[in-house]
Amino acid sequence: MTDLDIDYIVKNNKIYRFTLELQNTKDPKRKSDLNAIIDYLNGIKKTEDDAKTLLDEMYKDLADCSMKKKWARLQPIQKITKIKEYLLETIKDKKEYKKIEDIAIKMINDGKLKTAKEVNYDITTSKILEIMAIKDKINKAKMLNNDDEDNNSSSDESD
Repeated sequence: MTDLDIDYIVKNNKIYRFTLELQNTKDPKRKSDLNAIIDYLNGIKKTEDDAKTLLDEMYKDLADCSMKKKWARLQPIQKITKIKEYLLETIKDKKEYKKIEDIAIKMINDGKLKTAKEVNYDITTSKILEIMAIKDKINKAKMLNNDDEDNNSSSDESD
C-alpha cells in the first residue's frame, strides 16, 4: 500500500465522518462549516441529501453483504426474511402462502431449519433454492396454483 492509497483512505474516512455529523447536526452554523469542510475535501458541493443518499447506499451494501453467508451463519431474522422472499416467489395463493409461512417460521424458531441439509441456499445470489422439510407442501401449493390457473383459462376460453 502506497502513501497515495493511505491518503485516499484517510480522506474518504474524513468525508464519511463529516457527512455523518452533517446529517445529525441541527446547528445551522455547524452545518455550513461542515459543508465547507466537505467541499474542500471533495472539491465539489455535497448537500445533506447527498450524505443521506451515500449512507443509504452504504447500508444497502452492508445488508447485501450480511446475507452472503452460509445459511447456518445467518441470524434467525435474516432466515425468516429469506424464507418469506422464497415463498412469495414460489406460492401465489395467499392462504397457502400464509399457512406454509407460519410452518416455516415455527420451524426456524424451533431450530429445525438450521443447516444446509434442511435449506438449499445460494450464497452468491442470497436466495433460497429449496427448503427440504416443506418441499412437499410447497409443491402441493404450486400444483393448486397451476390447477386454478388452468381452470380460469379454460373458463375464459368457454366464454
